[in-house]
This record gives sequence, C-alpha cells and structure tokens, in this order.
Amino acid sequence: METKNRILIAARKEFLAKGYERASLRVMSKDAGFTASLIYQYFKDKDDLFNAVVGKVKINLKWASEHPEEFAMMLERELSQDGLLIKRLATLNPIDLIGIL
Repeated sequence: METKNRILIAARKEFLAKGYERASLRVMSKDAGFTASLIYQYFKDKDDLFNAVVGKVKINLKWASEHPEEFAMMLERELSQDGLLIKRLATLNPIDLIGIL
C-alpha cells in the first residue's frame, strides 16, 4: 500500500502543478521513486490515476468537514513544508483548492 500512496502523492503534486493535460506519468514515477512501468501495475492509465487522486480528495473533504480543527493543523503543516504550494495557492480560485486537499 505504501507504493500506491507514494504514487498518489506524486500524482497529486504533478496534476496540481501542470494540470491534467501536461501532467507526466514519467515525472510522477520519478518523484515517487519508481519506474513509470510500476504505475501501470496499480493504475491502468492516466485517467485511472487521476480518478484515484480525485477520489482521495472527496474522502479528504468529508474528513475535513467532520474534523475542522485537525484539518486546519494538517493544512498549515503541509503549506509550511511546501513553498511552491503556497505560491500555487495564491493563483487559485476557491473551487480549485479542492484539487490540493
């Protein structure tokens, strides 16, 4: 399960940074520390991986609504660790924030 989670984390970052069309499975796999072919052992294609990332977002939103204080601390921790994410947040409209949760 750790491998799949590492792929999902790398995918989330890549989709957020470049959008769906420009996101690269090769970059995602490199960021996760694997070969691109390993992604295909867990996901059939880029669409499948994107849907897995979006599905995780939906779960996170439900959890966030049920645990607002813990969510605020988690988000603050994530933002403080990733200066690029903070810069990206400044360019997003509120609806787009769903993509990073």
